[in-house]
Amino acid sequence: MSLNFFSKEDYNKEKQKHLSLLNSSFITEGGKKFFSPKELLLLKKYGAWLQAIYHQEVKAITKKQLDFFICMHTNTPPVDEVANLFFRYIGRINIEKNNSQKLKLNYVWDNNEFYSREQYHHLHSQYALS
Repeated sequence: MSLNFFSKEDYNKEKQKHLSLLNSSFITEGGKKFFSPKELLLLKKYGAWLQAIYHQEVKAITKKQLDFFICMHTNTPPVDEVANLFFRYIGRINIEKNNSQKLKLNYVWDNNEFYSREQYHHLHSQYALS
C-alpha cells in the first residue's frame, strides 16, 4: 500500500469512507480484561476504522495512516497512542486464537504445603538471603 495521488474527487470519496468508519460498531472479540475502560472506549471509537486500514478495505490517505499500515504488517509497534492500542489489541487476539487451550487452564493448588521465603532459600541455597 502506498499513498496514491488522488484526484480531489477521489480523495473526498475516500475521506468519506474513513469518516463513516469512525464511531461505527467495533466489537472487541476478546482481551477485555487486558485493557482499561479508556482503552476500550478508544477501540470502540477507532477500531473499525483502524481495522479497515489494516485489512486494506480503505486506502491510506495520509502519511500517518500509511505508517500505521506499515507498522501493522511489519509487526513493529506504532508510536501513535491509538495505533499502538490497536496493535496491542490485535496481538492479544492472536494470542487468544493461537493459545486458546492454554488460556482456559484452571490452575488448582494440590495441597496445603506452603513454606516461607526463608524456608525456600534454605532449600535453594543458591538463592540464599544475605
